[in-house]
Amino acid sequence: MNPFSDFLEIEHIYSQTLGKGIKSVAVAAANPGEGCSTLACALADRHQRSGRSTLLVDMNLYRPSMDRRYNLPRANWDLSAQTFSRAIMNVSPGINVLTASKNSAMDFRRSDLLQEVIRQWEQEFDAIVIDTSPLNAINRNNVQAELFCSRVEATLMVVRSGLTTEAELLNAYGKLQRQNANVIGVVMNDIDCPTLSEELVREARRVEKWLPALTSWLVSKVRQSHFLNLPV
Repeated sequence: MNPFSDFLEIEHIYSQTLGKGIKSVAVAAANPGEGCSTLACALADRHQRSGRSTLLVDMNLYRPSMDRRYNLPRANWDLSAQTFSRAIMNVSPGINVLTASKNSAMDFRRSDLLQEVIRQWEQEFDAIVIDTSPLNAINRNNVQAELFCSRVEATLMVVRSGLTTEAELLNAYGKLQRQNANVIGVVMNDIDCPTLSEELVREARRVEKWLPALTSWLVSKVRQSHFLNLPV
């Protein structure tokens, strides 16, 4: 079970996407390492816990991760010959995974074929979640994320706080706009942000040499507080 699916934030994202009937969602970001794969897996897990089936598709040929996350092999599959059907693997009741293809065939870049295949997946599964490649990554063997985003019902953008620049975000969003992708929200990944507890401890340390006993007591109380140790 993906522990992130228990977070209230995931419940809110789910209720605004798959939970209200959206059949296909792409998760995209400007750069690598922003948290797309984690969010995609959490959404798939949350949907499965509602008693419905999900197809989780790894289209990040730049830096695939679903094979490692679920300990699955990668295969040579494409869209035109529909060899993807043999590559879809059931990992648990309700969750099916299509790992990133080892084939960089040009048919991944055909928007008409993408739409046809996605509609077929929507007939076979209750929901489709696509983990895309970074929008700003330049790699000739990769699939342009904006193409997949333009063929699904909705796109979620993930932004890593304190890491992604405004220029990078605007460039990525511009690519989605030019493809008429339906961007329904931005998810802020605050993994790099300190907790309130860490900030309070840092401030308390400023007076430690004058008030060591009081500082020690304050630090102890702050670190024992569940509320103060929640992510910002």
